[in-house]
Amino acid sequence: MAKAIPQKKSKVKRKMNFSVVGIQYRVTKPTRRMIRDHLPFKVELEREPTNNHDPNALKVVIAKHFDNPYARMHLGYVRKQRAGMLSPALDAGKAQIHEAWVTSLDAEEAVAEMLVTISGPKKFLQILENSGP
Repeated sequence: MAKAIPQKKSKVKRKMNFSVVGIQYRVTKPTRRMIRDHLPFKVELEREPTNNHDPNALKVVIAKHFDNPYARMHLGYVRKQRAGMLSPALDAGKAQIHEAWVTSLDAEEAVAEMLVTISGPKKFLQILENSGP
């Protein structure tokens, strides 16, 4: 009888909407209004394991994808619930963020939404997607 070859769990790529929180603590209202004029803009999600409030924190930083004065500005964070699920998977190499774009920004309410492209096991991405923005 032939030996069964272990099947590798296949990774899929999916786009998901994420919220950016904590903007009001980092970016002034006039600056939020100026940044909004550059929508959509690319951001990077960076792990921040030394964060005092959340060791799973995912920091949202404006990427330097064009000549802008906001490059490398810390905009906010991925919601704690989503970061708590995603960060361990990123750390273990089970998930990967391919790109993230801020698609909307309410300068008055300091609320932003991103479209994030992630790859990982299908079941994990389904759970992550159902966990809310």
